Order: sequence, then structure tokens, then C-alpha cells
Amino acid sequence: MEWHTVLKISDPGFSIKHGDQILALGSCFSQEIGSCMEEAKFDVNINPFGTLYHPEAIARVMEYGLGFEQWHPEYATNQQDVWYSWHHHGKVSSPTEAGLQDQIQKIHTELIASLKETRIIMITPGTAWGYKLKSSNEVVANCHKAPAHIFEKVMMSPESVSDCFQKMIYNVRAQFPEIKFVFTVSPVRHLRDGFHENQLSKASLLLGIQEVVEQNEEVYYFPSYEIMLDELRDYRFYAADKIHPSDEAIQYIWKRFRSWSMTESTESLIQEILGLHAQLRHKAFHTETAKYKFFKEKLQNQLDKLRLGYPEIDWGKEVKGMSKL
Repeated sequence: MEWHTVLKISDPGFSIKHGDQILALGSCFSQEIGSCMEEAKFDVNINPFGTLYHPEAIARVMEYGLGFEQWHPEYATNQQDVWYSWHHHGKVSSPTEAGLQDQIQKIHTELIASLKETRIIMITPGTAWGYKLKSSNEVVANCHKAPAHIFEKVMMSPESVSDCFQKMIYNVRAQFPEIKFVFTVSPVRHLRDGFHENQLSKASLLLGIQEVVEQNEEVYYFPSYEIMLDELRDYRFYAADKIHPSDEAIQYIWKRFRSWSMTESTESLIQEILGLHAQLRHKAFHTETAKYKFFKEKLQNQLDKLRLGYPEIDWGKEVKGMSKL
């Protein structure tokens, strides 16, 4: 007997492999999946501008990354003696305005350089609801706990979502035509907007992204949202806040993503890497025994073999881990 419905996901016709440089932008769910990819030794740059939920905020940072737009001091705001940017997450902040500008310039410069080597951009919007700053008529990336009266709450239509991402893809490929895009909608529930409003928002994102996928080559959609709602249709797959997916749900979606986008040989390598990491976390009570010395020698041989076979992967973390055993 089947106890849940398993989504049938079409073969994308491409595969992600170690050595591919990946840029992940979007909600906190992109951070979760990006962290899973990092643990599996993929070269992934996760949210260099901080967590971004809204399509316009995501597309705007790509404008910075492409050099089409420059950040200006007028985009800065001081809240409770800390300087923030309306175009960035709160992690991009400083006690001084000059410090904020330096931090933003550094992030932009690094992103511009990394795009030259990027093969895949993963986009994970979380909501179509946005907060428009009344003084500039521009949707902000983060409200930074500023007074509510300076914002107007608005929701993007599917057409606006589509137009926003279509423009972003066009601009990226004008400079980097080989880059592929993978879209997914965050399964995180934005219940502060309201239960019904959250569903409207997700629907707007889904419809807009579907149009983008249909109208562009090498633009793909992975159904994280649908897996959470249909395959994992149970509150036990949510964290304690009943908003974010639990660790088990994240691991399940990550596994489904691997089966969708990676070859069997890549999956085998991932399992070997994760097994190596588990052994490196092993804490022995008696390091002077022959058994432990044999364990350490065997582990070193395994790492040496991986380093020799996959020189495109940075094994620095594992080498450091071995030195601490």
C-alpha cells in the first residue's frame, strides 16, 4: 500500500556535477539546500547578498552582479544606530555608513568576478508579497524593522513575476550565454501575510515561473514546494514553528533534487564524501591503540584517493580535519 503520492518529475536533460560553479539566490530554503550542496563538496556561492524573498529583490542583486546598476548612498537607512541597505538583507550592515558602502562594494566586486565561472544559477523566491518604500516607490529587500507607515504592502502578479525574471535571464545571458537557471519555489510558509494570502502569493510565483520556463531554453523548474505539500503532507515534516520544513524534510527534498539533477556516479561520490565526513567527526577515547591507528591510516588513504581522483574539488576542510584526529 502506498501511503503518499510521489511526484513524477521530468528529466531536465542536464546534470549537476562536482566542479560546476553554482550561485544560489533567494529565501532561507536556498540557504538550506545550498548548505547540503556545500557539505557534499559542490562549489556553491549561497546568498552573497543575504536572504532574499521577493523576485524584484533577487533580480536587482543580479543587476549589481552584472554591473548594470551601482549602489548609491540614498539606498542606505539608519535604524537604531546601525546602517542597512534597502536592497540587501540585514546581514549586510555596519555601525557606519562608510563601512556599509565598503561591505557592499566588496560583495558586488566578488559576485561580478564569480559570474565569469558560474555554470548554474539557482533561484528560490519565497513570496510575491513585497513592501514598497513610499518615498522611492521601490520594493525593498528587507524592512529592517523600520516603521510600518513608510511602506505599502503589494503583491506581484504572475505577469510581473514573469517579466521580472525574464529580464534578469536576458541580461545575464547577454554576458554569459552558457549559464543555466534552476527555479524552485520555497516551501516555507509566509503565514504573517495570512493563510489565504500565502497561497495566493505562492500561486503567483508558480504561474510566473512556469511562463519563464516555457519561454526560455535551459531554464528548469524543480518542485520543492509541491514535494513539501504533496509528498510530505504532514505537520511532522515541519519544524517546531510549523512554518519551516524540518531537517528530515530538507534532507528528503535534497535527496529528490539529487535524483533529479545528478548522475549515479555523482550520487556515489556524494555518499563517499558524506561517509568520510561522518568518520572525520568520530571522537575516539583511546587514540594510542593499534585499532585507532589502523582507522586513521585507512581514512587517510581514502582521502588521498579522493584528492587524486577529484582535483577539481577543494579538500582543504578534510585535510584540516585529518590533522586534528
